[in-house]
Amino acid sequence: MGFQEFRTSGKFQEEMDKLGIKYEKELAVTGVKAYLKEQTEGEIRLALMGEMDALPFPNHKDANPETGAAHCCGHNAQLTGVMGAALALSDPEVKAALGGNVIFFAVPSEEASTAPELKREMMADGRIRYIGGKSELIRIGAVDDIDLTVGHHVNVGPDGDSYVVSNSTSMGFIEKYIKYTGIAQHPANSPKSIDALSAATLAMHAIDLQREAINHFFDWNTHILHGFIHNGGRATNIISDNVDMDYDIRARTPNAMLDIAYRVDRSLKGAAMAMGAGLEIETVPGYLPVQSVKDASVVDEVFELVDPEHKHKVTQMTPDMVGGTTDFGDLSCIMPVLQFNTSGHTGTGHTDTFDVKDPYEYYVTPAKCFALLAYRLLKDNAEKAKQLLKENKPLMTKADYLNYMETVTNKEKVDMVPVPEKFI
Repeated sequence: MGFQEFRTSGKFQEEMDKLGIKYEKELAVTGVKAYLKEQTEGEIRLALMGEMDALPFPNHKDANPETGAAHCCGHNAQLTGVMGAALALSDPEVKAALGGNVIFFAVPSEEASTAPELKREMMADGRIRYIGGKSELIRIGAVDDIDLTVGHHVNVGPDGDSYVVSNSTSMGFIEKYIKYTGIAQHPANSPKSIDALSAATLAMHAIDLQREAINHFFDWNTHILHGFIHNGGRATNIISDNVDMDYDIRARTPNAMLDIAYRVDRSLKGAAMAMGAGLEIETVPGYLPVQSVKDASVVDEVFELVDPEHKHKVTQMTPDMVGGTTDFGDLSCIMPVLQFNTSGHTGTGHTDTFDVKDPYEYYVTPAKCFALLAYRLLKDNAEKAKQLLKENKPLMTKADYLNYMETVTNKEKVDMVPVPEKFI
């Protein structure tokens, strides 16, 4: 439920007010950026980021009765962790030991594909340009003064009780909103009809046949293409004149995403031409693949401190492993990003079975990890943070990033071509 986190944003501001921490608000609509210290020129600035958005699960036992939103992906653990870290790091003695500044950042809209119609409306009227919260924060310059970032997620993998040094790569994705238009008639007498649903069906078949050109097109965690029709017609006795489809194109590299997107567009246009249907394609950049850091051992050190009895197995996600998608990928292209996963939940992420099992583990452990990571990175005149910055040069500049995003952003239209009257 991205860019709608007004209540959560307000709660975060209340906690910063209690701690006397100054902040900027309404960044990318609902984002809040709080500084532990007064800013000084040349200091290292480390961001601790927590995501605010929830998922639409109205049947979840804890769903908001008004919006149907429920935290079925653990973002509430992240943001609570950031607030807990703010409490710990505000201690005068701890604050004085930090050789840099800490930014506590409440971030909107990580779940890119939720509320697509609202996001498209917001893009149309200029409230946002991109569908992801971190993408928007990069665009508006809200991360320009940040050197490196720490992010968290609950472990939604098969071994959910383990801690994870999440130093893997991820897939990126591109999103397409597609509309086919036709001419409605009764199926019993339809010589002038153009069936928009037939055009959409033909396009889906053409997309499926692209596997011959890309052998690993549908390999799990390499390239994934998935979509759905969410408006296929009005009645069985009316030829469909309006069909809406959404597609996600996921891949491990930006070039692979662009390659597959080209083939999808070709299939969509070919189907429109074959059926004479009208076509509109709106292409929106999603997220870029995560760039792992060369050395994430500081996360291991922190896990050792929070779990000295080793009650939780520590899993290493290495750079050759590929996960889902996240807008931390975008951020990792312009600065080093450290990520860690903790536990305390039950059920499966992105389903209504997801629930908090151990509140202390779920909420407090992330806070400890956030605080300890900030402390270890910034103590001793920020020695570890400086080493991370030295070893991990950005893949892109901000200008490169925005150029990529604008290159992907596109709208195309194919006009309807009815059969000439003389043939009917």
